[in-house]
Amino acid sequence: MLNLGKVEEGITQTLEKISSREKYLSGQFESEISRYRILHEQTLASKRQYENKNQQVNTWIEELAQLSNDLDDVKVNECFLDCIDIVNIFFCEGND
Repeated sequence: MLNLGKVEEGITQTLEKISSREKYLSGQFESEISRYRILHEQTLASKRQYENKNQQVNTWIEELAQLSNDLDDVKVNECFLDCIDIVNIFFCEGND
């Protein structure tokens, strides 16, 4: 029985040492864990902000493409009208 008592005492002391070391290590890394949580939240906020800005840029790109198409249509119409004016000038001068 004496040996079992010593074994039990040794196990109890070992468990107390392990528990003490766990508490020490947890205390050492608590500030790092808190810092990680803060940085993680900041990263998520930055990602959300990036996605919003990226969506806005895509909207602007679509608007620019539409404006470019509209401008091309105006240029074609102006060219067509210029051609009609040239033809009218040519025929009007030719008839005089």
